[in-house]
Amino acid sequence: MATLPPPMSYEIPSITMESDARLRTIWLSIIAAFLFNMLPWHDLQGVPDLVALAVLFWSIHQPHRFSVGSAFCAGLLLDAANGVLLGQHALACSALAFAGNELSRRVLGFGLRAQAFHVVVLLLLAQALMLAVRIAMGGTFPGVAWFASSLIATLFWPLASFAHRFGRQVGRSADPSN
Repeated sequence: MATLPPPMSYEIPSITMESDARLRTIWLSIIAAFLFNMLPWHDLQGVPDLVALAVLFWSIHQPHRFSVGSAFCAGLLLDAANGVLLGQHALACSALAFAGNELSRRVLGFGLRAQAFHVVVLLLLAQALMLAVRIAMGGTFPGVAWFASSLIATLFWPLASFAHRFGRQVGRSADPSN
C-alpha cells in the first residue's frame, strides 16, 4: 500500500521593522521626487522627471516591494497634479516599473555605467510612450530637446545608487545582531 506524502506547510512571511523601514524609504523618496516635479519649472525642457527615475530605481532595486500598481498610482497623481491627459504619466510609470521589475537582475549585474545606459534607454522609451499618447490626442511634437530630461535624469542614477548602498551599509552597522 502506497503512503501519501505529508501535507505541505506554508509559511507566511512576517512583516519586520526592516521591511517597514524599506517601504517608508521607498514612499518618502517617491514623495520627494513628486514634490520636485511640482516646482514651477516642470514645464521647462531639460528638467528631469524624478518621479520616473524613482519609479525605475525602486522597481530595479526592490522589485518585490515596488509594483506596477504602485507606479500606476504615482503616475496618476502626477497626471492630476500637472493637469495633463489623465493616464499619460500613469502609463509611462507602469511601463517603467514593469521593465524595471523584469530587468532588475540583469541591470544590477552591471557596473554603474552599464546600468546608466539601461536607465537612459528605459527613460527615453517611457518618454516616447508619453509623447505618442500626447500626439494621438492631438498634441504637437515639442521638439527633440524635450528628450533631454531623460538624459539629465540619468545623471542622477549613480548618486541614487550610492545613497542606496550607503543607507544599506549604515543600516547593517546599526543592526545590534551583527
